[in-house]
Amino acid sequence: MNTPTKHNIIANRLTFNKDSIELYIHQYDNFKNKSRKYELSASIFLTLLITILGSNINLMKFNHAAEWLFIVAAIVSGTLTLLQRWDYHKIKDPITELKDKFYKNYINQPDINALFIIKRETNGTPEILVHRNQAWNCLFLPYIRISHIENDIENLAKKKIANILDYTPDDLMIEKLLEKYQSTEKHHPQENVVKEYHSYYFHLTLSDNNRNLVRDIAKENNFEIGNKKYEWASLDALEKDEMTMLKNEDVISTIRKNKFDFITHSTTFS
Repeated sequence: MNTPTKHNIIANRLTFNKDSIELYIHQYDNFKNKSRKYELSASIFLTLLITILGSNINLMKFNHAAEWLFIVAAIVSGTLTLLQRWDYHKIKDPITELKDKFYKNYINQPDINALFIIKRETNGTPEILVHRNQAWNCLFLPYIRISHIENDIENLAKKKIANILDYTPDDLMIEKLLEKYQSTEKHHPQENVVKEYHSYYFHLTLSDNNRNLVRDIAKENNFEIGNKKYEWASLDALEKDEMTMLKNEDVISTIRKNKFDFITHSTTFS
């Protein structure tokens, strides 16, 4: 049984609001202050304890007021030390906590996607399924978004792409094409920022059991599902599309680099 692909990856470049950084540093400083207070109380208590044990103070009968003050001071400092130790150790390691805050709350969370290679052949020429993304004004592979922490990407990807293409998960077979996600950066036109993208690539076909029982999109030249208009295009045609190469060049380059596994050696959708 294949091990499910998990994703819990942090972007290589992190962006924060100024207020967030100041808050996290302030919280870290508060923790360090608690550490300093605890260390000071502990050192005072130990000093007093050593002084008492090294003297001839009779704990049952005080000969001088100073002896009584030493005992009271030792009890008070010992109590404070215990309370501060309890408060100090309720919080985890300050460095770990600071990292957790930074890694969970940065602005430029990467977009994590599963991209699908769906292949057919027309007169001996391999073609893959694409649709024109209106926001980007270029051709995209079919894709789904993935949350930042996901424990079984294959299962999620299969369910979501089945829903998008109007199939059931049992109608489809999915195979991971690359062991590791591809990390790239490019400008997002709607958000008007440069974002980091983590992209997983999958090969999608009809399942053997349902191959002759369900609709075959590979037999349709152009079709529409939901609000997406799909078409088939060769890799050469995609590379000649100026807007696609301008805005989605990282994906096309990955396909070209892995053409043998992605297209040449892969099976057709049906």
